[in-house]
Amino acid sequence: MKTTTKILAFLFLLINFGCSNYYDELQNAGFTNPTIKNQPRLLYPKAAQENSFSGKTEIVLLVSKTGKVDDVQIVKSSGYKVLDSAAVDYSKNLVFNPALVHGQPVSARVKWTVNFKFSDQLLTSESYIQQVKELYAYANSLTGSRRDNAMSEILDLHDQFVNSMWDGPTFNNTIEQVLLPGTSAGWDTLWDGYPLSFLVYHDFIQRFPDYKNLSAVKDKLEKSLWTDVQYIEQDSRNRNGMDKMKKALVMKIKNFMKNNYPDIKIEEEKNTDFNS
Repeated sequence: MKTTTKILAFLFLLINFGCSNYYDELQNAGFTNPTIKNQPRLLYPKAAQENSFSGKTEIVLLVSKTGKVDDVQIVKSSGYKVLDSAAVDYSKNLVFNPALVHGQPVSARVKWTVNFKFSDQLLTSESYIQQVKELYAYANSLTGSRRDNAMSEILDLHDQFVNSMWDGPTFNNTIEQVLLPGTSAGWDTLWDGYPLSFLVYHDFIQRFPDYKNLSAVKDKLEKSLWTDVQYIEQDSRNRNGMDKMKKALVMKIKNFMKNNYPDIKIEEEKNTDFNS
């Protein structure tokens, strides 16, 4: 399958409180600002990628006393409708620890800034593939602590690529080039859909079972898997067969976890649909 080579963009999400709280009467010693509890994955819109759009969208959120976002209003546009729309859709799915007044939850407004920005520290799909493959060969030629160090470098590269991901199909097409055939088998028909970042860490575990800290890799896998699932379930785009495809993919991921990582306990609050 053809690898799409593009420059990746880092997404910096900035949250600003204080002056962004419009409940002046709550500004007293007993008031505590909302804090972020859970946030979905934000992918750079494809149209923005293709046109190299970047910018900041400043938004005011009304956070309910349950921590859900009840209202989203743009106060300063990024200059691009496609970025503003992506920022609004993303913000609707944020979950907060609610504001408190003397320990009691209350509604409050906060200012949330989504910054779509191209980083100066660029990592291309092509360079990622090349570096990982070279490190695979290097690690397999070593023993002891030197092998551990090489494996750690591979894991760092995976982390960097996962964290800088901006486009699901590009990401999937890229990681397919560095996964074991057994890892990618059965997922290849989904490469043009949603990002499957957890497969990077599953592949690492299968490839390097002697790594000194596999528990940390499993933690990364679990975090990536739930980020992937959350993005899949909260995607509100209207496409033919979308709901059916989403349910099938989530079920496939669920079965994957049961078969490969039965020891990882799923927290119900992370994704209720997944555990139903």
